Amino acid sequence: MIVQYFSTGYLFHFTDHSLKIILGIIMIFFAAMFAFPHKHWPEKIPTVFHILAGGITGICGSLGVGGPPLGYYCHSIFSENTSYMMNLQFCLLITSGFLFVQHFAEGAITGTMLLYCAIASIICIMVLMPTMKLFRKLNRERLTKIIILFLITMGIINFIM
Repeated sequence: MIVQYFSTGYLFHFTDHSLKIILGIIMIFFAAMFAFPHKHWPEKIPTVFHILAGGITGICGSLGVGGPPLGYYCHSIFSENTSYMMNLQFCLLITSGFLFVQHFAEGAITGTMLLYCAIASIICIMVLMPTMKLFRKLNRERLTKIIILFLITMGIINFIM
């Protein structure tokens, strides 16, 4: 959250087109990270690694895409799908909530934006609840492929739009 707080100030120095290119690159980069086979990391990971993962997530989070680096981090640490999803969602809730408060304090939140966020949140909940059973049953290899396809698709969409 500290890195996210300070890096958010740089957003206003980029054009919309530049931000979309940066987002596309981040998505494609993390798709490649997921594509390379990796084993789950050992239980005792150096603290510096956790700080680095948090810092990268903070920088990407200021752009609104903290999910890919955080997802990669959680995917590598938690071997069980439910643990992976719950830890990822909890961390995203904290960082997204902090980012919302930061933008609200800076006057960057509008009524229309709040309406769209409420609609998107309701749709996410409506989709997430019934798909959790399916998510729990996915094997790790299939889940990883779905994540890679999603990141590549989102990266390409950012380049095109």
